[in-house]
Amino acid sequence: QLASNEGIYRGLQLRVQPAADNVQDLEEGNNSAPGKLGPEGFRLEYLEGKGQERVILIGGSEKGLLYGVFHLLRLVAAHEPLTAWNVTEEPVNRLRMINQWDNADGSIERGYAGRSIFYRDGRFTEDLTRVKDYARLLSSVGINAISINNVNVHEIETRFITREYLPQVAQIASVFRKYGITLYLSINFAAPLHIGGVGTSDPLNEDVRRWWRAAADEIYSHIPD
Repeated sequence: QLASNEGIYRGLQLRVQPAADNVQDLEEGNNSAPGKLGPEGFRLEYLEGKGQERVILIGGSEKGLLYGVFHLLRLVAAHEPLTAWNVTEEPVNRLRMINQWDNADGSIERGYAGRSIFYRDGRFTEDLTRVKDYARLLSSVGINAISINNVNVHEIETRFITREYLPQVAQIASVFRKYGITLYLSINFAAPLHIGGVGTSDPLNEDVRRWWRAAADEIYSHIPD
């Protein structure tokens, strides 16, 4: 039930149904119609008939359903009439990413709104409450990717791709994953030289290539996506 000035909206149905062309097709059992929703698309429609009122939200996937719910909540908050609840949305850009310039010491390069919510005194923060709130905020406006460290990668951050830090990175990735957001890391081009025991960072060097392959395997063993 969703409360508004118009009373109570009853019969809200949430469905992951990428094959339905529109709500009428869905209601008639026609799931082979053209115009399938993409995985991040959603369709919201208000139906009235036979003495019933229903709001149906169809998502191309769980991500699409999530974006649809956020859109529905915006309509409720704006007191939009039910007759305006007929919307189909598909993102134009597949990658909608935000890049955090946060440093492990808690500072933020060119940041003017306080300290990092990810790091403090050279360590990952243990309380992820604000990280979860941030993930929900980003998802509500359609952001689906985030890099959580400065592109100017310093000494501590260079080791984020090692066993020492990957379990903590994986915890943060898990928080963002629940809101349809993929986590990225900025990496140090010279990591093989600085932490890998290789005498060069030349990407054409076979030892360097071997080191990066092993590093990538280690990363994906902790964070598959």
